[in-house]
Amino acid sequence: ILLDDLSAMLPKQPETPDPTAQFSPATRTLAEILGDLMDAQSVLSKYPVAFMATSDTVDALDAALILRGRFDFEVKCCAPGAEQRALLLRQSAARRGLELPASVATSAALLSDGFDAADLAMLLERSLHQAAGRFIVTH
Repeated sequence: ILLDDLSAMLPKQPETPDPTAQFSPATRTLAEILGDLMDAQSVLSKYPVAFMATSDTVDALDAALILRGRFDFEVKCCAPGAEQRALLLRQSAARRGLELPASVATSAALLSDGFDAADLAMLLERSLHQAAGRFIVTH
């Protein structure tokens, strides 16, 4: 079972001096259901179930959700390096029938540290829209 962007579904309890500050009822209920399901599945299930979750950062997750036995290990997927970003930009342009010069791709890649493939595709798409808009206005 994949829980995509778990930190958005179940954010960490806010650290506040106010003892009455709590999760919303919906968030608290979802956290309880997930916790109970994850704890019980190994005992009650005839067939094993693997739980996986994605998050921008582990720090954004409530500690109760990531106890050992619920999520046993972490896999970090780092953003691509400059060389890989340049290649991704050129591949994305090629899929659109365009040729992006290596020098332009390298320059853009150096300015886009931390971008992943989806970010780079969006960057290229928005750049194309901007270029098309400038072309239409001048012609």
